[in-house]
Amino acid sequence: MLNCIATTSDTAAEAIGNTFVNDILSLLSRKQRIVVFETVIEDVPERVVADELGLSQQAVHRLKIRALKRLQLHLQIAYELTQFTNKSI
Repeated sequence: MLNCIATTSDTAAEAIGNTFVNDILSLLSRKQRIVVFETVIEDVPERVVADELGLSQQAVHRLKIRALKRLQLHLQIAYELTQFTNKSI
């Protein structure tokens, strides 16, 4: 029975993690989502993604860098808002 509980909580944590990743990736353009998902999450080399998308490796790299900066900015703002909200309460 304890194994079932651990499995259920692991599944819940995975579901929450997947939802979080999907929400974050929704902030990006379609190409940025593809590039970030494949290069960062799936660990596919940039040149392979470039071939799939019909882009140069440099273009894929730029898309990835811009996307990661955008995500970093949104996460930083969200973190600061939670810190401000927690201090207000």
